[in-house]
Amino acid sequence: LYRELEDFDMQARVLKSTGTIYEFFNDQEKAIESYQKSIEASLKINALDTASNAYNPLSGIYLNQGEFDLAMSTIETSIRLKKQTRDIRGLGFALYGRGEIFSALKQYEAALVDFSSSEKILTDAKDKLGMGMVYNKTGIVHSALRNYDAARSYFEKAIAISEKYNVQFILFKAYFNLYELA
Repeated sequence: LYRELEDFDMQARVLKSTGTIYEFFNDQEKAIESYQKSIEASLKINALDTASNAYNPLSGIYLNQGEFDLAMSTIETSIRLKKQTRDIRGLGFALYGRGEIFSALKQYEAALVDFSSSEKILTDAKDKLGMGMVYNKTGIVHSALRNYDAARSYFEKAIAISEKYNVQFILFKAYFNLYELA
């Protein structure tokens, strides 16, 4: 219906959501296709905020596929658009995404800078899910750097916020990471 009506805004939003669903069911090819179509529809109407919302998870797929350069250029586009549209909360998630890429590249200091910036933004925005995600990933980086006390502290923060707000997937990951630390 949105295509028939040439409602590019709603096409972009639905395609972004569809990409998330495909990603949840581990159909990366369809997720990429949906995110790219969302970006195309967004750019037709200059909806940069909506486009940036699709670039972010798209970069994560590229990261998981080992396409580090493509992941980095994609997340950089998301960051640029988040700044341009003044989407501060979205910027927090985009910086988190870039931190993940730096972490995968073992550029831990750069990852910590992005995670710290992301943590501040998401804490100010009171985004509990984002805070739990950042705490857990920051703990992983500290663990890789053998900063075990700091890692434990971040895993415990991730556990506390995840228990309080019933965020099971972060809770599971944080407990597992804490277990591996012991």
